[in-house]
Amino acid sequence: MDYAEDSADEDCAEIQHRNVPDLQYPSKEELMDAASVVIRSLQQLDWREIGETPPNLAITGGLAVMHYCPDRLPSIAHNGREDIDIVLSNTQGGRIRLALQYEFPEEFVNQEIDLFVVTPRGKVKVDFKWEVYMESASLSTVPLHEISPEDPPFMNPQTLTVSKLLSLSGHVVARYVLFERPWNHGIDALRLVRRFDRSTLTLAKFQAMHIYKEKDKLERYTTMPYKQWAKMMEVELRVSISRLTKERSTQGKPFKLLDYV
Repeated sequence: MDYAEDSADEDCAEIQHRNVPDLQYPSKEELMDAASVVIRSLQQLDWREIGETPPNLAITGGLAVMHYCPDRLPSIAHNGREDIDIVLSNTQGGRIRLALQYEFPEEFVNQEIDLFVVTPRGKVKVDFKWEVYMESASLSTVPLHEISPEDPPFMNPQTLTVSKLLSLSGHVVARYVLFERPWNHGIDALRLVRRFDRSTLTLAKFQAMHIYKEKDKLERYTTMPYKQWAKMMEVELRVSISRLTKERSTQGKPFKLLDYV
């Protein structure tokens, strides 16, 4: 990999990776190849030595949107970059990042708290997320040993859409804070619902409350009125709607959010 002339003779992969540029405007194929490297490397780790259980996982984020919506291009990402977002369960992302960089120094590099996978044209950030980030994400994840690296599982489009809506304003879940670019998430959510226009978006109680409170941002960044979104939303848990509207309550489940706006 000839990223820079002064790194060609370096024996240390860590030093060499200092000169690896970020991959600009990657194609879907480049991102899929990079994701395959990540999954294959995860499968080769000694999980007992790490002290973790092999996780279930699924691809989420922009690459998942591209999977469902072929017209979605990576170029909408900030500065032409696109992360590889992977939802994990039953494990700690920090240990995984260190293990990957230690075991596969030619393929991975850690910069501060971020992990990157090295590709022929540059490096791509790998962003591990946890089930707590999206309560229903586990419905899409698959055990690591069952996955073909060339054909990875993707978060289902309904859960992916909800995750995009929750990311519009920097949604806080537990101690994880998601400060992302809202226009990108809003347009991604709009693409998904237009692609699956008959789908129902099932929300947990805290998700429904957050989306209701942030409905102005939802309308701004998706360009679609809140009531149109509410027609597709069902809340899966018993919830006091008086906490949303200060007026009404319900005991049934599920219920349509549109009935209370």
